[in-house]
Amino acid sequence: MNRLQLYIAKSLRGYKSLVSFNPDDIVSRHVGDMRDALAAIDYDPLEKNIFYLVQYIDSGTLLSVLRTIPSEKLDHLAATIFIPAQMDISADQLGEAVHAITRKMSAPGMSGGDIAELRELFTREYPDAGTARVLTSSDRHGSYACSLYGGQSGRTLADYLGKNLYRADWTQHKGVLLLDAELGLGGPAPEPHTHTAAETHKEAAAPTPVRESPRTTAPAPSATEAGGAAAGTRRTIIAAAAGFAAGLLLGFCLFAGGQDEKVGRRQAQPEIPAAISAPATTTAPPVEETAPAATDEHPDALADATAYLDSNRTWTRSRMEQNSAIAGLFDDLNAMRIDRIIDKWGPQLKDSKNFGAVVRAAESSRRKNINLHREGRTSYNKPGDESIGYVGYTYWIDP
Repeated sequence: MNRLQLYIAKSLRGYKSLVSFNPDDIVSRHVGDMRDALAAIDYDPLEKNIFYLVQYIDSGTLLSVLRTIPSEKLDHLAATIFIPAQMDISADQLGEAVHAITRKMSAPGMSGGDIAELRELFTREYPDAGTARVLTSSDRHGSYACSLYGGQSGRTLADYLGKNLYRADWTQHKGVLLLDAELGLGGPAPEPHTHTAAETHKEAAAPTPVRESPRTTAPAPSATEAGGAAAGTRRTIIAAAAGFAAGLLLGFCLFAGGQDEKVGRRQAQPEIPAAISAPATTTAPPVEETAPAATDEHPDALADATAYLDSNRTWTRSRMEQNSAIAGLFDDLNAMRIDRIIDKWGPQLKDSKNFGAVVRAAESSRRKNINLHREGRTSYNKPGDESIGYVGYTYWIDP
């Protein structure tokens, strides 16, 4: 029987290992600062973004959940799951662990109870696959690549798990970043490629050659080169923590000092990453609002409301209440009134791309019957907070 391993670290004014479950000395040597991977993505450092990274070593797969920390580029939390090559784990079973970690890292804080839940999740045992497997390791001298899920890609995150977790044609890269196709990522997109590797686990196999051609709508994932990035420093992660008190301490270390409530971006712009740079601080500065003031006297309040929502990723109550077309919207968002967001505000703001992302998340949340008041929340914001980052909001209502 096998257990998943988990390594959580923070890269903020230096790299620091925070906690690990079921650690292994050999595996831990391959877990380190992920700044070079994030440098391959042109993301907004003022937002809290979620990305996934797949890398291989000969004994298994490293699947990392990367959550950026505003406001400096490349600052981040990383939770790396190690899946042993000989483990027989389904896409649903691994997906449960990935989604649990994603939800907790997306939240404004992580409590001792959250750490205890993760610890329990990582005590589960999974059977052997039946045959010994040795994987081809990712090329540490290669470039990073990216592959899309969600949106118009025709794939879900689950399509990359289970038997599709190891792909021999991905081993030519240093790692493959899995990106939501609805993320609005700037920068030039790399030349697309189509890969032809088998979709199941293999014993040590040579990478399948890349065939240069337009991306096809294949049911299985494919990777595209995202360009090289400077190699990051690898450091050994130190096993730490046991018990509820350690969980409380870890929760403080993970989230202390930040008001970074805004998570990732969900926009219908399936572009693929380009390079960026930088390090350090925890509190995002106020976001400058760029849309012109809209008041009841303004001849086109709805047009100004749309311009405001699409020009700013963080929306403030005071600014929204100035415009008759969206007066009351902030309170509906904060109270997480999903039906009103969809049925009242959706049609009225149908021309807003940013608000369209909120409506899509709300529709998905209603369809899945998501508990919006989990973790004891009575509203989205804490008392006194009158700004909402729309992308973080979508991740909360539709985790």
